[in-house]
Amino acid sequence: MTGRNILTIATLGVIILCSGCKRKSIRQQFKEAAKAETLQRCPTKIDDVTTLDSVVYDETTNLQQYFYTLSGELDDSTFFSPYIRAEWRESVYIPLRNDINMKKYMQEGVTFEYIYRSQTTKDTLLTLRFDEKEYSSKLVKRSMAQHLTEKWADYTRKHCPEKQDECTMLNRVEYNAEDSTLHYTYEFSGELDVPNFDEVYPLGKQELTRILTERIEGNDGLKEEKENGTHFLLDYVSAKTGKILLSIKI
Repeated sequence: MTGRNILTIATLGVIILCSGCKRKSIRQQFKEAAKAETLQRCPTKIDDVTTLDSVVYDETTNLQQYFYTLSGELDDSTFFSPYIRAEWRESVYIPLRNDINMKKYMQEGVTFEYIYRSQTTKDTLLTLRFDEKEYSSKLVKRSMAQHLTEKWADYTRKHCPEKQDECTMLNRVEYNAEDSTLHYTYEFSGELDVPNFDEVYPLGKQELTRILTERIEGNDGLKEEKENGTHFLLDYVSAKTGKILLSIKI
């Protein structure tokens, strides 16, 4: 057998051997990428109260998990009301959906899971999960009306009744989507709980309107409402009778 024939057979053997080698599967690539991200980046502080601890991909379940630690004011299970959960979910989902680097994961039907744990107790405070069915459907962002309705319903659940001063209590705040009105209901007691309020305090409504207008204009927490043309209605009712003693529109 000539040297040339030997070389040809040897080369053919390498080709046959290599053809039997499989390129790393896409799931293996995802697993290695998650491991590399954890080793190279984690832990990473996202902000003052949020730290990304690790990224884990499971080939069997096709699940990619992001583990975070929450500290400070977020390290509180009572913080995550339904409104906060909805807000948080949307703030994670939309960037994920629009991230070009995640397209290959979505093409493979990967499920994404975000786990936020307490720094002090290590308990899970919040879990967000996005599967193929969700991110393959049409992206629908919550309407501003729905957003504001949930925002103020959540505020009322968490803060009301809220004492303003010795004679004034904030009982609830509601957003009315039909006429874009933010409706505050206060309760007057003590010396302010009088049926003829305008007679007893002839300049009361004028002065209160001026103060409230200034507060609304200077309140950054009402930026969304003001940008969307929201009207403000403030009713002051009697603690004794429940009847409206004073009504102010801004």
